[in-house]
Amino acid sequence: MKRTYCALVYASDKEKGFTAQFPDIPGCITEGDTIEEVKQMAEDALGQMVAIKQECKETLPEPTTDYKKLLAMADSDIGHVAFVIPVTVYTEAPYIRISMSGPEDKLEMIKEFAASCGTTRSAFMVDASMEKIARMKKGE
Repeated sequence: MKRTYCALVYASDKEKGFTAQFPDIPGCITEGDTIEEVKQMAEDALGQMVAIKQECKETLPEPTTDYKKLLAMADSDIGHVAFVIPVTVYTEAPYIRISMSGPEDKLEMIKEFAASCGTTRSAFMVDASMEKIARMKKGE
């Protein structure tokens, strides 16, 4: 799932450099000495924060798309917003539960094999299905 969050970038009043803050993601803030560096640091910070939130099964907020609302979220303690950087991250689609039927012995075999591979039956079946779809699209 593709999401684009905007980083508010503040020019430092006291020192050289920039601070990037994602108002939609509390605590997601970073710094860089140059525009290029703050952009890279913002991408890294957002990617890490999204990964942590997903690992903790936290829901990600929807990105703010209204520019005026975004600027209203600026932190005046950091300084004045110099510019805005859009940063795109790709997140996992949310998991859903489905009911599935099949021969008990085959489902048990899949469950045991998946466990021996260090995964779950559900994850194993999704991976196997995706591999088969890829092969079929190639014409195998």
